[in-house]
Amino acid sequence: MQLASRARRAGLVLTPRQVFERRTPERLALAAEAAGESGHTAEDVGVGEAPWLPVMRALGGQAALGEFAQWMVVGAPAGLTREVLVAGLGAVLDTHDMLRARVVADGTEQVLVVGERGAVDAAALVSRVAVTGGLDEAAERAAREAVGRLDPAAGVLAQAVWLDAGP
Repeated sequence: MQLASRARRAGLVLTPRQVFERRTPERLALAAEAAGESGHTAEDVGVGEAPWLPVMRALGGQAALGEFAQWMVVGAPAGLTREVLVAGLGAVLDTHDMLRARVVADGTEQVLVVGERGAVDAAALVSRVAVTGGLDEAAERAAREAVGRLDPAAGVLAQAVWLDAGP
């Protein structure tokens, strides 16, 4: 995405999809057009069938399982509400196309199909856990439970867990 963005700033039309599909500088140079030529724009709507990401190709069939995950813990501001958290997650989902993807079997292969913005219900991906004891243990447990809820075939590629330790 950074390469496509930098190309756009330099006056070239190149989409993130082309970067994944073309892969070499020579092939990208052939695909790039000067902005304004042929009426094309650098806008890539990010919806529809998409190639597997490099990390997915490296993982093979395991990439389609909900067991592959990364997580991080971030601090929440005082006074956070579920509505604000859902709205923030919704903005992230609408900005990052691959978080709206689902894995679909296409004959003998699996493909990614990316839904439209707003296609994923952010509220369904947010859970709140009241924490009264150790925060570290609660975070570890909540993260593992969230990984268990991931389901690439159903398009569940993200979870947000709010560990609420109170005021």
